[in-house]
Amino acid sequence: GAEAIELFLQAREEKFPFDLVVLDLIVRGGMGGKETFRALHQIDPAVKAIATSGYVDDPAMVNFAEYGFRGAIAKPIQIEEVSEVLQRFCRGDRPVAPTDRNRL
Repeated sequence: GAEAIELFLQAREEKFPFDLVVLDLIVRGGMGGKETFRALHQIDPAVKAIATSGYVDDPAMVNFAEYGFRGAIAKPIQIEEVSEVLQRFCRGDRPVAPTDRNRL
């Protein structure tokens, strides 16, 4: 988390801001995705982030929009799921929670 914030700030200073950040919700011994997102949101209220976790029943995975995330990707990460979430993000489509993907 702390490193992500540092890289986010550095990219902004160098005039190459991130379009999107992917944040792991649970980081052992470090700052998790929810806390990191809150810090990034204070720096830039327009920050766009996707949550990832192996705990798909985590409230931030199920109801990611309520936490400010634009999407969620369940672990283990599958390239097809990443592709789907990124395509939806780029098109501006309604995000889908990992538990809803089988209903598409």
